[in-house]
Amino acid sequence: MKLFYIEGNKIGASYELTPPGVSIGRESDNDVILDSEASSRYHAKLELKDGEWFVKDLGSTNGTKLNDLKISGDARLNEGDRISIGKEVLLFGKTLDARKTETPPVTPPPPVQTPSPAAEPAKPDSAVKPSIDAAKSDAVKEEKKSFLNFFSSKDSPEKTDGDKPKTPDDISSTAEKMDFFAKKEDKEAVKRKHASMLFYIIVIGAAVLMVLLFLLFDKIQAESEKNRKPKQAAASTTPFMVNYEKQITTADNIFRYELSIRDDKICVMRDDLKCQIKYRKEKKVDKDSLQKLEQELKETDFMNLAEQQAGVPSEGTDELKLLTISFGNNLNSIRIKNTFEPTSFKEAVRILEDFSKLILKIPTISQTADEMKNIAEEEFRNAEMLFKNYQAKDENLRIAIQKYNLVVDNLESFEPKPEMYDKAYQQCQEAKKILDDELKRLKSDGERNLRLSKFEDAKEVYLKIKAKADPEEPLYGMARQKVIDIDNFLKQKKKK
Repeated sequence: MKLFYIEGNKIGASYELTPPGVSIGRESDNDVILDSEASSRYHAKLELKDGEWFVKDLGSTNGTKLNDLKISGDARLNEGDRISIGKEVLLFGKTLDARKTETPPVTPPPPVQTPSPAAEPAKPDSAVKPSIDAAKSDAVKEEKKSFLNFFSSKDSPEKTDGDKPKTPDDISSTAEKMDFFAKKEDKEAVKRKHASMLFYIIVIGAAVLMVLLFLLFDKIQAESEKNRKPKQAAASTTPFMVNYEKQITTADNIFRYELSIRDDKICVMRDDLKCQIKYRKEKKVDKDSLQKLEQELKETDFMNLAEQQAGVPSEGTDELKLLTISFGNNLNSIRIKNTFEPTSFKEAVRILEDFSKLILKIPTISQTADEMKNIAEEEFRNAEMLFKNYQAKDENLRIAIQKYNLVVDNLESFEPKPEMYDKAYQQCQEAKKILDDELKRLKSDGERNLRLSKFEDAKEVYLKIKAKADPEEPLYGMARQKVIDIDNFLKQKKKK
C-alpha cells in the first residue's frame, strides 16, 4: 500500500508503507514529513494490525481527519480513503486511481405552495392601472397628504358615520396611519429585545464575577495553607532522579546497560554475557552539577513526550530502551521497543551519556569488546611514551598517570582480564611514587627559599608544583596561592 499526496505542498509525491508502521509530522525523524504549520511535530501514525492498516492521531493540536471526519482513536483504512492534516491530503491505496468518487448531493423537491388564508381579495377587473411615472407622482402626493391628515386628525373631532362618504384620499390617509403605528410597534419589540439582551449580559457578568471571586478566595486560602505548613508542601515534591536502561537480546547474547542518578550519586553498569564483561562504577555528584543537568534535561521537551507504540524484532534482534526522569511534581517514563526514537528522547540520552563521561571519566556508550580493547591499547602506548620522557616536561608524569588509569578503567570489566591491564596498573603505581617523591622535594625547597627570602626562587618552585600536581589535589591549590602571595609581596616591595 502507498500514501499519495493529492493536495498540499508535495502534491504528486508518494510514500511506500512498510510494517510495523510509519509516523507523520513536521519533525525530520518522521517517515512522512509534512511541510505545514498546521501539522504537529508528531501528528499521526499508521500501523499494520492483523493484516489491516489503521490510522491514529497522536494528540495533535489541529487533529486528523479521515474522509473529512475527525478521528479520536484508531480508525481502519480502506482503499481510496483520504487522510487530511491541515491543507495536506494523503490518499491511501495501491494506486492513485483508488480515489473514491464523491456522490453528488441530492436536490430536495421544491416545497408545495399552499394558499395563504389571509390573502387579499382580487381587485375588480374594472380597475385601470396607471403608468409607472404617474404612479410614482401619485404615491408622493398621497404620502404627503396622509402625513398631514394624520397630524390634523388629532386636533379635529372624529367624524360620525353620518358624515359624507370617505374619499380615496381618506382611505390612503387611514392606511398610512396604520403603517405608522405598525412601525411604532416594531420599535417597542426592538426595545424589548435589547432589554432582554441587557438582562442576559448582566446575569452572565454576575456569574463570571462570582467565579473569579471564588478562584481568588481559593488562591488566598492555598497561599495561607502554604505559609502555615511550608515543610509539608516541600515534602510533596519529588527529588531529581534519572534511570536509563538499554537491553539488546540476540540468539547468542544478552547485552544490558544501565545509568542511574539518585541520592546525589551516579551509577553505571554494563553486562555483556558473550564477551564476559561485567562492569560497575559509582561516584558522588555535587549539587551544582546535578542542577545544571536537570536544567538541560528540562529543555529537551522529554517531559511532554507520549508513550510510543512497540514494534516487532528485526532480524532476530530484540532491542528495548527505557528512560525515566522525575523532578518537582513532574514524572515521565518512556519505553522504546523495536521502533524509532523521538528527537527529544535521543537528546535526553545524549545529555546523560556526556554527563557520565565527564563525572566518571569513562565512556558510557555501548561499545563492543574490540572497540574497548583498541582504546585501551592506544592510551597505553601514549602513557608509556610520556612516562619514559617524564623529565622533559613537568606535566608529562601527571598526564601519564591519567592515561594509565584510563586503560585500567576500560579493561577492568573483562573477565579474565588482559595482560595489558596488569602492566598498566603496575606502571601507574610506579609513576605515582615518582611523582609523590618529586612533589615532596619541591615543597621542601619552596619552604626553604621562603625562609631565606629567596622569593623569586620560591615562586619558580611553586610553579613547578602547579604543573606536576593534579588540579583536584590540595597541593595544587596551596602552590597556586603561594604564587599569588609572592607576586603581591614583590609588587608592594617595588612600590616602596
